[in-house]
Amino acid sequence: MAGDYYPTGPFLRKRARGDVFELAREDFLLGFHERTARAYKADLEDFREWCEAAGIDPLAPSPDDVERYQLGLKERGYAPGTINRRMAAVRGFLRIVSRARSTATVRPAPVEEDLAEELRTINMLRKTFGEQTVIKVVKGEGETSDVLEISPP
Repeated sequence: MAGDYYPTGPFLRKRARGDVFELAREDFLLGFHERTARAYKADLEDFREWCEAAGIDPLAPSPDDVERYQLGLKERGYAPGTINRRMAAVRGFLRIVSRARSTATVRPAPVEEDLAEELRTINMLRKTFGEQTVIKVVKGEGETSDVLEISPP
């Protein structure tokens, strides 16, 4: 669709390195309008830098860590609208990562590549079949064959 976000440029070369944060971020951004995706990408990069400076894993911050990040945005003088957008990006991203981690725990000791693959699969299913269908399958409430028989629109 015109105006949708598609990863381009240096990201495609980095994909081979397996940086899970970048893979997860790019998968999260797919499907957003280009302007929204660019803003969210910058927001998530700021969050990542803040986490790294604080010694926090940006894929698994505690709720207190996220709250401290939000307070830090206020202290840095960001407008309320900017803070709200940044927090929407961070919370949406962490929600997707959390779902991918919960489905990855079925396998013993998942490696980062497995997590990245889970994120790609969940995002593709979510965008193709809808959030509720994916939640039912991930929770085991639906049959995998139900999802596989549905043709994409």
